[in-house]
Amino acid sequence: MIKLLLSALLLFSLASCDNCTDIACTTPPAEFTFQLINEDTGLDLFLDSIYSPEKIEIINIFTQKK
Repeated sequence: MIKLLLSALLLFSLASCDNCTDIACTTPPAEFTFQLINEDTGLDLFLDSIYSPEKIEIINIFTQKK
C-alpha cells in the first residue's frame, strides 16, 4: 500500500512538470561587485580617488575584446 502511494505521488509530481510555460524560467546574471582595498592602509582605492572607475577596462583574455 505504501509503495502504491509513493508511486502515485512520484507520478503526480512528474506529471506536473510543464517546462516553465507559466513562469519565467530565466534569471538575469548575478550582479558583480567588488572593492579594491589598499593592503597597507585599508583604504578603498575608488572612494579615495586613487583610481577612477571610468578608466577601468575589462578585457576577455581569450578574445582580447572589451
